[in-house]
Amino acid sequence: YQRRVRGVHLVQMAEMKYCQCGFKPTQCKCSRVARRPPLSEETMGSADILFGSWVVQELCRNPGPGSGSGVIQQDIMSLTKALMELPAQCEPNLYRKQHGNLKQIFMTGKFEPILTLSDSVLAIAPPAALEAAMAQGNLSLHDFEMVEMLRMG
Repeated sequence: YQRRVRGVHLVQMAEMKYCQCGFKPTQCKCSRVARRPPLSEETMGSADILFGSWVVQELCRNPGPGSGSGVIQQDIMSLTKALMELPAQCEPNLYRKQHGNLKQIFMTGKFEPILTLSDSVLAIAPPAALEAAMAQGNLSLHDFEMVEMLRMG
């Protein structure tokens, strides 16, 4: 059904609100609905930062096929296997259990400043993106230096 609220038309269907242009508020094409920032702009919490650090360190310790020439990458299956070899109560495993499988975690976009997902391959972001992530407090200096040393060979 439609509902008019002081100059803004909303269509409500099963708890979802749509703008008059027909899109959900986060996808709205008009300027009448306040939009939330893209996922990549959301702040990372301390658990996110610790999990991201573990992933970066694991990628640096065990770079997968296709790594080299400044690229550090690993497929999701190998990363999942490494995660499953850790104790069940360690922080990375608890994070995975709370947030879903690795592909779901990285598809949220929360880790885009540090890691990029392409199909089922996870790669460490370019140096400029890592510097920005470090400036925002989302990546430690230790992790940044580890990546740069590996990239330089």
